[in-house]
Amino acid sequence: MARHQAVLFLYLIFCLYSQAACPTGTNWSTSQPATNGAKVTISAGTTVLLDASPNVVYGGITVDGTLAFANANLQLNTEYILVRKGGSLIVGTADCPITNKVTITLYGYRNSTNGMGSDPDPTPVATTFGNKGIVIANGGSVTFYGQVNGPTWTRLSSTAQKGAQTLQLQDTVSWSVGDKIVVASTDFSEVLDYRIYQSKPDYQESIGQPFPDQNEVRVITAVNGNQVTIDRPLNFTHWGKDNEKAEVGWLSRNIVVKGDDSSIPDAFGGHFLVRNGPSAQISGVEFTQMGQAGIMGRYPVHFHAMMWTKNVQLTSCSIHDTFQRALSVHESYGILVKDNVAFNVNGHMWFLEDGGETGTTFDHNLGIKANPVGSETNRQLLPSDNRPAIFWIVNPNNTWINNAAVGGFHGYWFSMPQKPLGIGATIWANSIAMSPRLLPLGKFDNNVAHSVMHTGLMIDDMQKSDGTTEMAGYSPRLGPYDNTNGQSTTSTFTRFLAYKCRDSGVWTKGDNHLFSSLTLVDNSRGIMPNGHSMFQDSTVIGESDNIGNLVGFYKSSNRSYPSQWGDVNTFLQGHSSYDNGGPQQQQRNTYINFVSTSTRPAGALVSLAFGPFMLFPKNQYRALTFQNANQVYIDYKNVDAQYGWNVLDVDGSITGIKGGAWIQSNETHFRRPGCQLNANWNAYVCPLFQEGYVQVSMVLSSATQGSTIPIEPATDSRNVFATWFPLGGSIDGPRGSSGGGSYDVLQVMHNLIAKRAYSVRFSGGDRTLGNSPSDFTINMQSSAPSDWIIVSIPYPRGTSFTVTQISYPYGTLTEAGSFDRLTPTTYHYDYDTQHLYLLMFNTATGDNGLNNRFSYGIPEGGFWMPLHVVANCNGKCFVSPYSIPPVPTLPQGLTDDQYTANLEASQVTIGSSSTNVGKAFLSLFPRGFNGGVQLQYKVFHDAAGTNLKLSLNTGASGSAGTPIATRNIAYANSAVQSVWSISQAQWLALYQGKLYLSLKNSNNQEILRGQISCTGQCVAPPPAPSSDPCNPGYDTLPIYKDSLAYSVTNWTSGVYFPYNLNYTADSLCGRSSLRIGLNLAFFGVNWWSSQTSFALDKKYGALEFYAKVAPGSGEFSFNVQAHNATDMIASVPTSRSNTGNFIIDEYTWTRVRVSTAQLNIANRPRQLLKALGFSSYANPGKYILVDEWRFAVDAPTDLAVGVASGSVVLTWSPPATTCDIQGSSFSQWSISITTNGNTQQFSTSQYSPFTYALTGGLAKGSTSTVSISQVCADNTLSSVAASQSVTAPNVDSASAPNAVHITLDPDNLTTKVLVRVVPNAISCDYVGSSLSRYNLVGLDSQGKSTGLTCITVDAQTFRCDAAQNTVVRVNASTTCANGQTTSYTTSLPFTTLPSDLRAASLSQLSSNSDALSGSQKIYVTAPSECFNGDIIGLGVTLYNSQVVPQNYPQGFTSSPIAFQLIAIHLTGLSSVASLKCPIQVAFSYGDFSISDEKAGHMQLFYYSQSSSSYQANTQECSGATTKMDSKAKTWTASTCHLSIHSALYGNGQSVIAADSGSARVGALLFITALIALLV
Repeated sequence: MARHQAVLFLYLIFCLYSQAACPTGTNWSTSQPATNGAKVTISAGTTVLLDASPNVVYGGITVDGTLAFANANLQLNTEYILVRKGGSLIVGTADCPITNKVTITLYGYRNSTNGMGSDPDPTPVATTFGNKGIVIANGGSVTFYGQVNGPTWTRLSSTAQKGAQTLQLQDTVSWSVGDKIVVASTDFSEVLDYRIYQSKPDYQESIGQPFPDQNEVRVITAVNGNQVTIDRPLNFTHWGKDNEKAEVGWLSRNIVVKGDDSSIPDAFGGHFLVRNGPSAQISGVEFTQMGQAGIMGRYPVHFHAMMWTKNVQLTSCSIHDTFQRALSVHESYGILVKDNVAFNVNGHMWFLEDGGETGTTFDHNLGIKANPVGSETNRQLLPSDNRPAIFWIVNPNNTWINNAAVGGFHGYWFSMPQKPLGIGATIWANSIAMSPRLLPLGKFDNNVAHSVMHTGLMIDDMQKSDGTTEMAGYSPRLGPYDNTNGQSTTSTFTRFLAYKCRDSGVWTKGDNHLFSSLTLVDNSRGIMPNGHSMFQDSTVIGESDNIGNLVGFYKSSNRSYPSQWGDVNTFLQGHSSYDNGGPQQQQRNTYINFVSTSTRPAGALVSLAFGPFMLFPKNQYRALTFQNANQVYIDYKNVDAQYGWNVLDVDGSITGIKGGAWIQSNETHFRRPGCQLNANWNAYVCPLFQEGYVQVSMVLSSATQGSTIPIEPATDSRNVFATWFPLGGSIDGPRGSSGGGSYDVLQVMHNLIAKRAYSVRFSGGDRTLGNSPSDFTINMQSSAPSDWIIVSIPYPRGTSFTVTQISYPYGTLTEAGSFDRLTPTTYHYDYDTQHLYLLMFNTATGDNGLNNRFSYGIPEGGFWMPLHVVANCNGKCFVSPYSIPPVPTLPQGLTDDQYTANLEASQVTIGSSSTNVGKAFLSLFPRGFNGGVQLQYKVFHDAAGTNLKLSLNTGASGSAGTPIATRNIAYANSAVQSVWSISQAQWLALYQGKLYLSLKNSNNQEILRGQISCTGQCVAPPPAPSSDPCNPGYDTLPIYKDSLAYSVTNWTSGVYFPYNLNYTADSLCGRSSLRIGLNLAFFGVNWWSSQTSFALDKKYGALEFYAKVAPGSGEFSFNVQAHNATDMIASVPTSRSNTGNFIIDEYTWTRVRVSTAQLNIANRPRQLLKALGFSSYANPGKYILVDEWRFAVDAPTDLAVGVASGSVVLTWSPPATTCDIQGSSFSQWSISITTNGNTQQFSTSQYSPFTYALTGGLAKGSTSTVSISQVCADNTLSSVAASQSVTAPNVDSASAPNAVHITLDPDNLTTKVLVRVVPNAISCDYVGSSLSRYNLVGLDSQGKSTGLTCITVDAQTFRCDAAQNTVVRVNASTTCANGQTTSYTTSLPFTTLPSDLRAASLSQLSSNSDALSGSQKIYVTAPSECFNGDIIGLGVTLYNSQVVPQNYPQGFTSSPIAFQLIAIHLTGLSSVASLKCPIQVAFSYGDFSISDEKAGHMQLFYYSQSSSSYQANTQECSGATTKMDSKAKTWTASTCHLSIHSALYGNGQSVIAADSGSARVGALLFITALIALLV
């Protein structure tokens, strides 16, 4: 009893305290009128307490003082309540919440006047208040606090079956009997009946076979803890376990604000508008029958133009059954929206209005059922209201946590405009701080969306300035949002759950999106990212145990399905790669229950079903898990997205291939050796390879979308058909096809294997040949540094071109005179092939910060130089017949040496227990387009983590590495790719096999190592400068040497940045060096004349110094600058051309040599030097070390001397300046050679190289001293080189090859060849050595190294395996005993015989009237296909025969050795009056004899125009007359092609044997498939 009395006492004390905190004032019942229509004003300084219900409808209440409500059951009816500046409306407080029922009912009609007028304070914009509302004007305050018997919403803890009346909840609730609740659907969303809505355009995306709305409202009849009893049984099953648990929202509150009953027929309810004031606290309020449909700014709750706020919140409220929105936050910032429930709302529900809204938090809010509003109602505020979102998001810089979105079209729709709209456009005008589509994401965590018509989380379809939407992405940046748009940043979406979405759980477009710890269940498609994104640590379930409600169209099915049209065979998709944008990554995800059936395909990893474009080819996935799931499925449609599917399985978790593999579609040109079809996937699995993939996009201007390009309708855009052929291929060979398309432009996009050349042919839908585009842009948009392709497009002769860059540096390309001079800044048109050639080259260098995404480096990005091409072809860009150009010789800048490394634990010097593996591909470009030597690397490994360390190191196999070339590779994850400019020392180590890759874990323990080795033919670097840096042997004028800054004619030292003249930690020649810090154009050190400017002695033609980057600074380039008395006169960057080691790094001292002419101090009139030093624009800068800084005579540099056959061979680098430094000009070189005391002198005006035959020869083993100097026209010596010594080798001459002859091997006609190397006159003694071996390299049709396995027949003859007909050319080189490699010559091309070609025997020929002797005729036939080209001779190869041809072209000789090539002039053509297709050509041989059976092996080949002096004219292939002009040595003929299936005929009759077994019968006669007749 005492205990109960104590509790009662405490309760009374609490009540007294609470009552004391409740507002007081003059009672309304005694101070205000009780008359219908009366208008009440509460004066400033007064407080009126509504103590009883007036039972009338007031015409309006204006509050200048305070209107407070007593905690009693109250009903207030009024047309409006207007709280003006200084006024306050109080309906409960935090200390005195309303525990009784308070209802405010707002009255009025749609056509009533603006009863509340306008806000007298227009800050920041003028605002009208309308009618039928509660309005808090600028400067007013509002407080609503209703007692909340929480929680405001919870979830089921177990499934509530159809017919149930008891709900088991996750939380204990304090709700009351009689309260309303809503139980959310856990099935797919409502579908509007197409029979009713199909004529209404705005509803087309929401109609189909009717499917019911399964959200159910019930009244509570009993509450017992977490168990609630409801008044009526449920009509549908609501799931309540695993990931899918129905939300249960509490709709009733003690405070109710509502529109009157007349609101319903006209959708004209009340509205609640709040402007900025001291406080706006709204909690525990039920808003219903609110919102005025079709009137902007009239919403159930509206925070309007409040700007930055404090003490503003909407919490624990219920907003249901409204006519327009639930909440609008409109240019109001910093608001708290928490624990609210919204249900059954028209249009977007939780609404950000203009795009400037920021700093608001949406926490633990529930939204259920947003209804579409069509334009035909005339009450649609935004066009997008026909696809309403539960959360409409036009500014990402806010917070969304713990929310749930049910129903509606989208759950969360990020639809940001580029700039704020409406009043936001005025507020944020010209602000560089506001760009909604670029702002960082605030926070998005632990949100749920389900049972929506389309997508749970939509980040696409962005709002435009007119309120419509456009397909556009979200790519956040840090700002400022001016022309630079600031640094990119990552938007992170975590712990998101989406289920029962009819389209996608997540649909996203844009860059830098991270999706982590998501759960996606029972969606038609789990996630579809576009752009650069990471999807990780998530679970995607195709089908769960929640089979839904079998109603409507699914009444007879086994479960409900996502299709709104009742299709039970809808493709079930997990992760769907988008068709435009990337790369897309995912890791550590689990896919469950993606099982194909006989009628419905399913795949955990798929491609966008109807995408007109191809996927970015650098998407990569790792550490994926599959349970009861088909890993991959490509569902081929009549669009490009499926055909351009290239995905890297980084670690083999998809394919089961350790170390990773590519998964790709069935485009024929993608297939490479080792690719295997997986029928369950409709995809190929292919091994890792050197080149990788790029994507090319061609956008055709609107001017070419008419009749000039055949076009056809596609699924959602106009469509152009283009076919991509690898050069050297055939029309029926490997190809790629592009359908293309777009919404506003004509676009062709295709994925291609990199480092290859292609011809693209445009055609119509029926594949008839069409015109090439006359105006287009082209971009290699998915590529990595040093990736390249060559695109060739047919145009008729006479077409002129304008090609411009459409990104920095915005230059105009010039025309290259030949294909081998093609560069990224030139184009080439080939007259013979009638093709325009464009080189697309990614010129990015080094580790690219743009590639750092989600702590992973992505092989993507860089500078790819998009081009704009205009072709003036007089309206007909048409070439017929179309032919694929041959594979040309690549420009020097594209030729590369290829290296590989296998990363293995077994190579680690200090044991590794790692089970990981890896593979690296490296390409060395000796003559990069930027002038340097570049090493491109692609490293693949299956080790997980972002804290790995990958480095390139110097060290032989099995030895600990030395730090001379250690380079850390940024982002050490797998598939990292970039390019370095490397030094001469690093190149030499690479060539010698002394570089290796090392992978270390976060504990700095090496787990994988791979020694790098050459694959095929690799070239050694040129030697480094040979002069002694400390004692150069030529005249110098020192500036700095060993801590001494030399005073030159009263120069004094001055600095702009810290320096150290006596840096002893590292020096070149003495005890110390000069340490200089370079940063932002500051000079490191300057020497200033204290009196007069300094005139440099004319004999000094160069400035040189030795430089090194300070330890830990890596590599650095900077400028050498000179100043006169008033201006900077020169700034010369360090580069390969003036740097002996190619680059300046921290490992090697390297000489930098700049001519005085480049510094503008050697020109006439003479410049007077005032200052000299170094500069850099790097920020942050670096420290460099300088030693032996001096002026030097401008001697020939890098002199190399060799001997060969009694001659001295000299090469040198001419000096950068000539004799004009002395007021003269260059005359000649003076050279002296001293051997055994005898000196020979001579002169030459020829520049390097030079060969001089010594008088009397040069004895083996003798030593000579050579010096060279430059002689000027005035007979003065400009400079003198240091003497060089050379010793003749003690060996006889051993030749490098000058020709390589190839024939078929008679023992194996289809795969073997015999190769003979013909010696050269210049031998290895050129480099002071002797012959070691010949090297043979096979090349394929792309000019790439391919397999060529050879065995030695004799010293110069080899039998080689031609690698299944892939070898079309053989190169040979000579390796000398000292490791040097001579230059090699290129063989004639050859092709092995096709498998269907059979042998012809002499016995068969001899039965004919024409025998193979004398001057008999041989006939050659060709198919009907014609093409353009040239041919000037045919050749015959005979085995072991002495053949003297009767009239062969000049320059081709024969000798009696095996496999000699014989060239035969086409004299036989002169007797042919005309040629037509197909053609038959006869030509005569001179006398020859066949001495034995072996002599019968013969080949037929051709010489083209490029290999002789003969000229060919071009004609069309229709009845051209063939002519031979013996004097001019020219001829013309039809432009026809002899196919590779041609054979020799006798008397015009076929002599092809029927059985290949007869090949050994008698002497055999064959044709090599290289015969072509070209104009």
